[in-house]
Amino acid sequence: EAIFACKRLDRDMIVPDKRCSGSNKPETISRPCNNRPCLPVWTTSDWGACSVTCGDGVQKREIQCKQLINAHINIIVTPAACAYSERPRASQTCSLNPCDTLGIWTTSPWSECSNKCGPGLRTRTVACSSSSCQGKDKPADSTPCEGHLCHNNQSTSTWMFSEWSNECTGLCGEGIEERRVFCHGGGECDKYSEPARSRKCEAQQEICTGQWFTGPWSKCTGNCEWGERRRGVVCVSTTKGDTVVVPDGKCNKADKPVSREYCELPPCQVEWFTSEWGECTQGCNGVQERRVVCLDEKNHESAKCYKVPQPPSSQSCEMESCNHLQPGNITVSHNRYGCSDKQKNCRIAAQARMCAYEFYMLNCCYSCSRKKRYLLN
Repeated sequence: EAIFACKRLDRDMIVPDKRCSGSNKPETISRPCNNRPCLPVWTTSDWGACSVTCGDGVQKREIQCKQLINAHINIIVTPAACAYSERPRASQTCSLNPCDTLGIWTTSPWSECSNKCGPGLRTRTVACSSSSCQGKDKPADSTPCEGHLCHNNQSTSTWMFSEWSNECTGLCGEGIEERRVFCHGGGECDKYSEPARSRKCEAQQEICTGQWFTGPWSKCTGNCEWGERRRGVVCVSTTKGDTVVVPDGKCNKADKPVSREYCELPPCQVEWFTSEWGECTQGCNGVQERRVVCLDEKNHESAKCYKVPQPPSSQSCEMESCNHLQPGNITVSHNRYGCSDKQKNCRIAAQARMCAYEFYMLNCCYSCSRKKRYLLN
């Protein structure tokens, strides 16, 4: 838009509008500008709540591609319009306080309907696998049912029963109380509608002897062959329907289950290892040796490399030419001593002073005779 101001001509400066009171101030003139819409851009909402109430979870937010048409209109357009820029993340991880170790509810199978004819009730046992479970997640321990084994020829006989004995068997925890039940009327009562003669009850003693409770085994930890796994072992006591963890002294220590044990892992990988070759034992027809061992992943010696050929632990070597030797069992055929060597390693035997033995004197005649002359000279 065009802006008008009062200006002093001789000094070319802006002065207050009242100095131009002799003439009417022109009206402000405006005209359209920036007629093209703005480029579409990605917009994000605030992050939502973490997906869990404890531990690690995920937060999400809404991502939209929007385009500003004018100062008052901002519309959602196709995501392809914002493809020129990187799309913001729609989710991220979130971490809350660590979760307490909670057990899970376990249930027994449903019982039969309490009434064979007409409305009744089915029950089951609901227990917590550890010392603490979420109360709001506890499954129902009873449910309505309908008995269908009704008889049209009802007799005048009926089942009669006494009050419950109020004497719970056992010293503490769960027990049994009984009552008398009989068929009154002289006829035959419907056996399907016979009332229960016993039911579960809770003993009145406040402190019960504990029982050992074990958690699941952990994964086997270790590298190979053998590892270790662990589990939680606690002493629990049930009093008037409530199961709580109590000190280990409340349970029989002799019956305490083990909390850790050895477990089997895949076999260790074994491999042959060798040292560097040693020095050659002599100049001609010498021998080099090195150490060869079988090691597992923990660098412990093993005897399980039998599936792979063992590398040689010795090899022949020559530091000088052995032109006077011929290949084969006989190393010297004719010489001034009138005899020959019949073994390949006769020079080594002579160096090792083995010529005193008859076997080497006969089979290494040349080397032993040559060694003997050298000693005499």
